[in-house]
Amino acid sequence: PMAGILLAFRNAGLGAAPGLDAYRKEQFHDAYQEFEKTLKDHPETSAADKIQFDAGAAAYKMKDFGKALNSFSQALLSQDTALQGKSHYNLGNTLYQRGETQKKDEEKLKDWTNALQHYDQTLKITPNNKQALENQEYVKRKIEELKKKTEEKSPSQNQMEPSEAAKKAKSEADAAVLRREYRKALKIMKDQLSTDPTVNYYADYIGRLEDINGIKKPDTP
Repeated sequence: PMAGILLAFRNAGLGAAPGLDAYRKEQFHDAYQEFEKTLKDHPETSAADKIQFDAGAAAYKMKDFGKALNSFSQALLSQDTALQGKSHYNLGNTLYQRGETQKKDEEKLKDWTNALQHYDQTLKITPNNKQALENQEYVKRKIEELKKKTEEKSPSQNQMEPSEAAKKAKSEADAAVLRREYRKALKIMKDQLSTDPTVNYYADYIGRLEDINGIKKPDTP
């Protein structure tokens, strides 16, 4: 499993730092609201970067990864190098977790790849950061697993390569289409498919013929 999120807990200059108590009590929504209110009421505070960081941690715990990404990105603008490193680390974690929620593999892969870039940045700042190293390796494994799964779901070109008979049937069907004999074209493909599974290579073409036959009049009475 991945190492967890980091929280700054260092809002110097604002006393008890509203929001931290709520965070410790796992009242993350309240904590986020309080951090945001502090930023609104004290826009010029020197602790703004740390409050943004803590707001990001609260949003992360709420599983509102969009807000978390925004807050950690703001914290990244800090002049504090250590906070920059922690912000990159938390951005990596947030992107990984958002990737877990993505339904499309390409979106998942995009978030996880971006997560790796932030762990790389963390390690440039703190090369011996064990948590970042562990999470980086973990996400790399998840990316490899996802790529392997995607490849397994997509048959290789060799597996799908149509036979010579399938290619001939496709050519005959194309000729029928040019003559506007859509029903005949579909029959040619379906007949060949009944004995030749490689005709599935042209599944999209057959699907289009079926759609056409659903709206076209028969070729002949």
